[in-house]
Amino acid sequence: GFNERMQIDLIDFRTLPDCWILNCHDHFTKYCFLIALKNKTAIEVAKGLINVFCIIGAPRILQSDNGKEFRNGVIEALKLLWPNLNEKSQFVVCDELLKIRDELLGNKRKDPEPENSENELNEERNPEKAHEDHADEIDL
Repeated sequence: GFNERMQIDLIDFRTLPDCWILNCHDHFTKYCFLIALKNKTAIEVAKGLINVFCIIGAPRILQSDNGKEFRNGVIEALKLLWPNLNEKSQFVVCDELLKIRDELLGNKRKDPEPENSENELNEERNPEKAHEDHADEIDL
């Protein structure tokens, strides 16, 4: 149901002052929050997530495919900013499911991606298309 599982991704807009966009996508409703971030540090991402959680509450499952260090850093930052949050939600990563999804979509996962990957370059050229691409990626 609503707020059961939320997927988070970062979109690179290094040409703008707030150069990262935090994309928070509810799996059930497909509703999407876009939060401008000054950088992609764990604390900045956690602050963006808390802005979303204050509006709709914390999801039961928070999902990301941005790497283990990123996930752990965000969880630690969330615990610092909102100590009781860990009791209500868990952070689940479905790497196998993401790999299968990418194979079905014809995408090859690259771990780690280079600084200026083709996706990032496309997002910089066409931000509206980048948002659509990210929404498609997380629709399992």
